[in-house]
Amino acid sequence: MGAWGGITSLGVVIGPLLGGILLEHFWWGSVFLANVVIVVIAAVGALAVVPESTDPNPRPIDLVGTVLSVVAFTAITYGVISVPRDGWSSADALIGLGGGVVALALFLARQALTKHPMVTWRSCATPGSSAPVAPRLCSCSGSTACCSR
Repeated sequence: MGAWGGITSLGVVIGPLLGGILLEHFWWGSVFLANVVIVVIAAVGALAVVPESTDPNPRPIDLVGTVLSVVAFTAITYGVISVPRDGWSSADALIGLGGGVVALALFLARQALTKHPMVTWRSCATPGSSAPVAPRLCSCSGSTACCSR
């Protein structure tokens, strides 16, 4: 968790700085090309460092859970983004946020009832794994709200 937080914090500092440099000296598309370079370096590094592993009993992919989570977070994001433009009582905000909350509730119910959940709640019950996630969730939610203004 410490490495995850450190790398994320590093990205928060370096991302805008590198983006500003690229926009100052190159065309706007260079911001996206920089990500390609970073991904290639990370992929080559992972292939060189991370040992090969295979699960002898792989779990099936929860397609319904995947679709529900994508719909939930897309709708919530759309609802939050539409608030500064249209207000909290607009149809876009209410449908986006309401639909997202409903899809999220269905996703959580699905995860509680399915034999092979995407998220195991036992892992969330341990302070070592849940304590670092709560501040990150608040930080990301706050950033999304501020950036959508």
